[in-house]
Amino acid sequence: MKVNCLKKDLVKGINMVDDIILISNTLPILSNLLIETSENSLHMITTNLEVVMECYIPAQVIEQGKITVPAHKISEAVKSLPDVEININTENNTFIINYKKGFFRINGSGVEDFPELPQIEKSNTFSIKQTDLKRMIKKTSFAVSYDDARPALSGVLFVVVEDILRLIATDGRRMACIESTIKNSCRGKKEIIIPIKTINKLSKILDKGEVEVSFGENEISFQIKNKDRLVSRLINKQFPDYQKAIPPDFKRRVRLKNKEFFDNLKRVAVLTSEESAAVGFDVLADKIILKANIPGIGEVKEEVDLKHKEPCPDVPLVNIIFEPRYIMDFLKNEESADVFLDLNGPLDSGVMKPDGDEKYTYVIMPIRP
Repeated sequence: MKVNCLKKDLVKGINMVDDIILISNTLPILSNLLIETSENSLHMITTNLEVVMECYIPAQVIEQGKITVPAHKISEAVKSLPDVEININTENNTFIINYKKGFFRINGSGVEDFPELPQIEKSNTFSIKQTDLKRMIKKTSFAVSYDDARPALSGVLFVVVEDILRLIATDGRRMACIESTIKNSCRGKKEIIIPIKTINKLSKILDKGEVEVSFGENEISFQIKNKDRLVSRLINKQFPDYQKAIPPDFKRRVRLKNKEFFDNLKRVAVLTSEESAAVGFDVLADKIILKANIPGIGEVKEEVDLKHKEPCPDVPLVNIIFEPRYIMDFLKNEESADVFLDLNGPLDSGVMKPDGDEKYTYVIMPIRP
């Protein structure tokens, strides 16, 4: 292999692939980065057997070749270089980086032991704007469960129906659901669960343009910028019926100022604890009274004026208890200035929506008094 490239391009490529590296004593090859030449580019690949990340960077290819090298050492070496053109070559499984005033020689190995890349069928494929998918991930992924005993909830559900993509995440106490239009070539309704680690990685690499999504029974592929690709195994478990969790109607709707209500709730949450993570909501005609207490420590109460006063006595009054973190998670991931809180009774789930966006629904279960 003989290649010329810029340091900034090499750093960008390494940053895209090295965060899924697995340090393994039983499979040391998983600690390596596979580098091979391609047409006018360098192709970089890493895998931890659950996820594969591929990217391409521009390069002048003088001589073809491929090698695997310790990813973290290569990363440290390249990032320490001055911002100059780099000359790369290989010699007897040694990766050599030449720069203006020196060189690195790092021992690598052949590619024979590196896992084969998965081949994803193109029968189930759709495309969506990267900005749309990134926004959908931001508004749902925070609701995923991290309980190992509930693997079906440890990922985000993708539902593809005709020209609609729906993302759903839940931890059993709250649920986020959002949808957007797509260009779809899938047949029938498809439902797949993608692990949260894959979702978080995908969110980092999404940028501009479209992403092509292809999936089979066990794996999914996200192709961006024509060549860069993220591949992941799917979670083959049954996701709960999310549609049953959404109340069909509500008795009381209040409009709230997003940032102001976040600050109100953050203050009141000071007097909550892990053992008593509860804030009472007394929803009156013209205001909400937030209250919390920790036995033996103290109590707090704060009034929130409602933006639109509702006539009394026709409007129903609601007393309900929520875990404040669940509502704050929704508010800090929502850009809308105003949001709605829809309520029924003290034991019924509440629903939050951004003003002007009926395609995003957030459901929160109350705490029983």
